[in-house]
Amino acid sequence: MQIKFKVLALVVAAHSSQLLAQSDAQSSNLLLEAEKKAITDSSASTDSHVLTKQVVTGTQQQGFSARENSTATKLDLSLRHTPQSVSIISSDLLKAFQLDDINLALALTPGIQVEKPETDRIYYSSRGFDVTQFQLDGMGTPLSNNNIYGDIDTAMFERIEVLRGANGLTAGAGNPSATINFVRKRPTEELEANVTASVGSWNKARLVGDVSGAISDNVRSRAVLVKEDKESYLDRYEQDKALGYGVLEIDLTDRTLLTLGHSTQSNKTNGALWGALPLTYSDGTATNYDRSTSSAADWSYFDTTEQRSFAEVSQVLNNGWSIQGSLNYVELETDSYLFYVAGNPSPVDQSGVLAAYASEYDLNEWQSMAEVYASGPFQAFGQVHELVVGSSYSKVKVFQNSLYDATTVAGFSDPTALTQIDLTTFDGNYPAPVFNIPGGGGAWEETEKAVYATGKFQVSESNLIIAGARASKWVSKGEAYGSDRGSDDSIVLPYLGLIHDLNDQLSTYVSYTETFLPQSEMDASLERLAPKTGRNFELGLKAEFSSLNATVAAFSTAQDNVATFSETINAVDVYTGEDGITSQGIELDLAGKIGDNTSISTGGTILSIQDANGQKTNLYTPEKTANLAVSYQLTPSLKMGAIADWQSSITGSVKQDAYTLLGAMVSYDISSSLNTQLVVNNITDEKYLTSLKWAQGYYGAPRSVIASLSWDL
Repeated sequence: MQIKFKVLALVVAAHSSQLLAQSDAQSSNLLLEAEKKAITDSSASTDSHVLTKQVVTGTQQQGFSARENSTATKLDLSLRHTPQSVSIISSDLLKAFQLDDINLALALTPGIQVEKPETDRIYYSSRGFDVTQFQLDGMGTPLSNNNIYGDIDTAMFERIEVLRGANGLTAGAGNPSATINFVRKRPTEELEANVTASVGSWNKARLVGDVSGAISDNVRSRAVLVKEDKESYLDRYEQDKALGYGVLEIDLTDRTLLTLGHSTQSNKTNGALWGALPLTYSDGTATNYDRSTSSAADWSYFDTTEQRSFAEVSQVLNNGWSIQGSLNYVELETDSYLFYVAGNPSPVDQSGVLAAYASEYDLNEWQSMAEVYASGPFQAFGQVHELVVGSSYSKVKVFQNSLYDATTVAGFSDPTALTQIDLTTFDGNYPAPVFNIPGGGGAWEETEKAVYATGKFQVSESNLIIAGARASKWVSKGEAYGSDRGSDDSIVLPYLGLIHDLNDQLSTYVSYTETFLPQSEMDASLERLAPKTGRNFELGLKAEFSSLNATVAAFSTAQDNVATFSETINAVDVYTGEDGITSQGIELDLAGKIGDNTSISTGGTILSIQDANGQKTNLYTPEKTANLAVSYQLTPSLKMGAIADWQSSITGSVKQDAYTLLGAMVSYDISSSLNTQLVVNNITDEKYLTSLKWAQGYYGAPRSVIASLSWDL
């Protein structure tokens, strides 16, 4: 692959080696404070704006949390002054419980539901809506489908920020659910190195290397390498994963920083599920398979390769202002042989399940993203405020193709041509197909151009207003499996938050945010429907005690103008825009450190989801969830911890009772540089389905153990 970095006219903020708005809120705050002083001091000289060079690897972590984030507005705001509910998944939390893929990490995040109806395409939801807005270092990444492919490793991330509610201001098109911002690791000034080897249940073997430091006075680098092989509790499922990440920081001048980086991750999986097990028998009662049962054929696989390259330039200007610019380029490729079973078995003899479809499915996706913005303080009405003004561009091109075999095609018109199988004894032995019959596909591209502005306005010593707007132009063209994906829409999205400081530790807030999502359905005039729009009202109380952050939030979230089928006119389906899903609820989040020895991250959600008629909907989403991760430093060398993930009962094709997944860890420092750790997951060996989103599903992992040995320089 040839990667070409186009040059943006970027001269961007950072006196130091790491003044990046996405990953260095602490340095930005230091700069802002210096500039506030300079603005109010008319005798300040230009030289007073140049700060002593210092390197910060990211937002200052506090146990299982961090103090600042910029996901919502690109303003460098403390969590207490961010007028939405935010969770931080810190590297300390990832490391403490061996959360080495994003699904494990997000499952412990309040308000986020991880839906796994099959093994290698994962869906996320929050507040009753699919999560479709993802960011890397604060830059939105297009999502061509409402899912993530493969098993994304966490080794290259410093932390993960989760902002709940609508977020059209910085993330662009999406649902009013949540924005997940992955913050990549950056180089350090001092030489640091870590090597961690892990082994675990089902022949899991994992090796991670992370080396960082200065190459010269003006150049720093970091490299992360991961190799992992593992089998599974699922019959025939196994995975081979490799990750490489490298980043280089160059101080072009005392005020100019250039950052270049690239990552590649490949997942090769055998025995991948396409769909999964039927959840009901033919009489409607619930099936109950062994947890290891799989519907995958022994020749099935799902391979993904993702390449990400990025370039950033930052330049400090006078009077505390800076300009930031970023380029991101992504290539995603999937290659798969898939096997799908249909039908519901007889409760008597297990007959009735058809080996229905085999498919070769390939997807190629290319994403290009660019962004430039300026930020800085200004003085008005006796107060110092902060402003961000920027522009972004993203383009995603997608090509996907399906091939079928003769048996599959025959089964479309004559189900008797299909073989019946008994899933209770199925060993994956099914004739390997010859994929030579076109099964359709798609080719489309989506482009979004946007300009935005947002400000932090200090109305008084105890009152803040966060206000902004984003104007987006969205164009999509092409088709997917015969459906037109064309659209051409323009929209302006507001953002408004009001924060009142009760004292130095407590703040109340209220906010209104919006987002949008284009749609291609036609109305009765054969005109495309306008985008569906999402809105989020939120009222909350936030606390900031030493190293502990807490939030209690009440929210009301909804989508309007959702395409609803009306009638068929001249063989064309026409739709009207109607109110969609409305969700209301309460969220709690508590994270950070309690004293010197205890780190904690916990929270919960109470949620009610209704359709336009006021009836409960999305019953596969639990109305109540709670999460807990806690660790305690027993002695200078010994640390212990526990995790818990609970959800209330849910209903899809079947009902699943409430359940709790419990885990524990113990960590011991053999020496100042050598550590050993043991993590046990699902201690009680709970049997549960990973999702009821579809009429098919599979069971989650039983009890498992991971042991690791880690060396630090």
